[in-house]
Amino acid sequence: MRQVNRELDAGDPAAAAAAARRSRTLDPLSIEPSLKLAGVETRRGRTEAARQAYAQAIRTQPENPDTWYALGNYEFSLDDLCNAYVHLNEAYTLDPASRRWTPGGPLDVAKAYVNDGRCS
Repeated sequence: MRQVNRELDAGDPAAAAAAARRSRTLDPLSIEPSLKLAGVETRRGRTEAARQAYAQAIRTQPENPDTWYALGNYEFSLDDLCNAYVHLNEAYTLDPASRRWTPGGPLDVAKAYVNDGRCS
């Protein structure tokens, strides 16, 4: 993961993405490389690649609420509230006592959007 940071510091996001992918092969049970790759792809403006990296983190650790929260929060940042609700709600289901669930927070906003009938 240090190599990813070095490449980012050097201003080479493509090399940082490649380093994150290599890290994932070295530690396939860790979510950190996928989450780091998602961040790199976000910086590169590659929305779909970032979503895929977040989804890979979920596939790696589907019982981990942090993976679901990361994807849901990313989708929330893109104003994709329908998908954000699905993933944030899954994170909530896995860890309802988390401090991240604040009244009026992303989950509540996305839920209100869904409840208004704006999602198909």
